Amino acid sequence: MFFRKLIFLFSIILVNNILIAQLPIPKLVSSEIKVNHNGKDTSTVNKDTIIVRICFGDSLTLSPKLTFIDPTISSSQLKYEWIIGGIGFYQKDTLVFKPKYSNGYYVTLNIYKDTVVNDVFYSWKLDSTLCRIQVSAVPKYLAFKTVPNNICMDKVVNVFMPKKDGTHEGDPIYLAKGLYSIGGLYKANTPIPDIQGQVFESKILIDDFGNNAIIKSKEDIEQVCMAMEHSYLGDLEIVLTCPSGKSAVIINSFKTSNPGTIPGGFDGKDTKLGNDLDMTGVDQHGDPHMQYCFSTMNANFGTMGDEYLVQNFKTNIIGMPAMNPDGIYIPEESFSNFIGCPIKGNWKLTISDNNEGDDGYIFDWGIMFNSKAFPKIESYQNTLKKSEWVLDEKGAITNNAQDSTFITPKILGANTYKYTVMTDYGCTGVGYDTTIHINTKLCLNIPNVMSLSSKVGNNIFYINTGDVKEFKCEIYNRWGSIMSILSGQKDGWDGRDKFGRIVDEGVYFYKLNITFNNGSSISQDGNFLLMY
Repeated sequence: MFFRKLIFLFSIILVNNILIAQLPIPKLVSSEIKVNHNGKDTSTVNKDTIIVRICFGDSLTLSPKLTFIDPTISSSQLKYEWIIGGIGFYQKDTLVFKPKYSNGYYVTLNIYKDTVVNDVFYSWKLDSTLCRIQVSAVPKYLAFKTVPNNICMDKVVNVFMPKKDGTHEGDPIYLAKGLYSIGGLYKANTPIPDIQGQVFESKILIDDFGNNAIIKSKEDIEQVCMAMEHSYLGDLEIVLTCPSGKSAVIINSFKTSNPGTIPGGFDGKDTKLGNDLDMTGVDQHGDPHMQYCFSTMNANFGTMGDEYLVQNFKTNIIGMPAMNPDGIYIPEESFSNFIGCPIKGNWKLTISDNNEGDDGYIFDWGIMFNSKAFPKIESYQNTLKKSEWVLDEKGAITNNAQDSTFITPKILGANTYKYTVMTDYGCTGVGYDTTIHINTKLCLNIPNVMSLSSKVGNNIFYINTGDVKEFKCEIYNRWGSIMSILSGQKDGWDGRDKFGRIVDEGVYFYKLNITFNNGSSISQDGNFLLMY
């Protein structure tokens, strides 16, 4: 009897497998990717394009095109799942994606068709790696930080032009290497437990490196990112642990008289993380979401506790304050804790939610390692294709040499100069240029001694004033007789009276009146000593 039942069950399994094999199989012919640059669709590529190169600020429209063995099957009968490594999980047929960072992104498209055979539910899946997206690096203008902000009129300022191709950190303009996220990918509806003392563990098995790949400094981990939502920051504790058991606290917000798994905490109270759509009364999780990144070396925010204190919030889609995702936070503990850890093995994220009244979800998380320390990490490098100054109408910028530029401001007050680059991806415009602001001030250079026999330049009484509209300087002797009238800023007095005779030694007086091109004016009286 037992063998008859076993044969019967085996027959059902065999029949079901034959039926499944005969189901109409969708065939992925192409997946369009439209690139939108500065509000305009600039190009369209298909899935045969393994690498899609775009500019920072561009958006991508991902859309599959399918054909089927059975013409009665349509794309509307399928379910679509887009996975963007290090970013998130999306269930929709067409996805618009605008990268927030100049990183590399692995994009995977999964296509499902639900089928019932003999009252058994099956979900047929097509798993297709669509492409790699490479976002061009945004230039870092290192040299221009030393340009003086406040100088005298007509002073020549030297700034550097880029050398080499911008791939060296010592270059005046530096293009950082683009890295792909290495890490696990976890679908939506993976809950953070709501009971104090319980923890959720999410592991990433990294086996792309040999046993000799060891963390040697805090710089070896570029950043850790997680896409998540959570109702209350004040209940959350997150710890990252490496394969050898060393750990670093990422967030420690929970702070009560009955602490959670980590002592201390900054008490983030009821501030949100991401878009907690449960707060609307509808059980929804996933798209859209916010990604939070942490780094010891690349952070431009403080710790999450620091940023909570200054209310660095962003209003989420349900109108509530959430921690700002548009930056990189410092973790509560330094990544130097991982020195000595092997990369190979299980990296673990431990998350505790210490309040039963709310919930949260981790959608995905990943680790980015330093490609210089671990060359097996997939990366790409942008180069400078073109770089130039945008000259103003006065031509105030002069290219003096191959590796330097001289700027001579011509306007009293604010002067602006724009420098723009183009990367090898053809990226230019917003984000790929920098503006140097130089504020000029009037530095009146009025001599107090004039020597007619001098051969070092002070044998002429000359006033350097800069950019003026009207200029008048009257020179008197001690008895009030006019010796000379200078009517232009380039005029000078050579020590002769109006009849061409050399005057006597002694003290002479001047009365200066200047009107500048910006409308301001100045009047000044003074004296100087004339000697032979």
